Amino acid sequence: MTMRDILGRYNLHASNINKVMGLPSPYHQLEDCNLSRLSQEVEDKTKQLRKLRGEDLEGLNLEELQRLEKMLESGLSRVSEKKGEFLMSQISSLEKRGSELVDENRRLRERVVTMEMAKTMALKEAVETESATTNVSSYDSGAPLEDDFSDTSLKLGD
Repeated sequence: MTMRDILGRYNLHASNINKVMGLPSPYHQLEDCNLSRLSQEVEDKTKQLRKLRGEDLEGLNLEELQRLEKMLESGLSRVSEKKGEFLMSQISSLEKRGSELVDENRRLRERVVTMEMAKTMALKEAVETESATTNVSSYDSGAPLEDDFSDTSLKLGD
């Protein structure tokens, strides 16, 4: 048997003795005290939340209502400030993204112009090459020059 087992049995036996004798253990007394304190805190916070929502205001005097109003105004101010910070952050982020898109658009336009120029140059070279080939082939087409004159005879006054 381990030491843990022995201590567990001792604690079980001690709690059973307290139950039999009807005496609450110090642990249970502390637990009950904490439970009642926490229950009271939950109840207080629930009432405070209802008041902040504008519910359950009937029993409040002028001073309490003014204090509640000041708390709400302070909270609303913090919420508005946080909202403004959030919106400014988003605007900044969108402006940065817009600038990046403008830069990317400029690069793409330059790329298109470069590609158009390359395409124009390639077409020009193709036309020049085809033109040169056509001129050379027109000289080459047909029979050789010596054959063109071989059948020609010249007759003078006979």
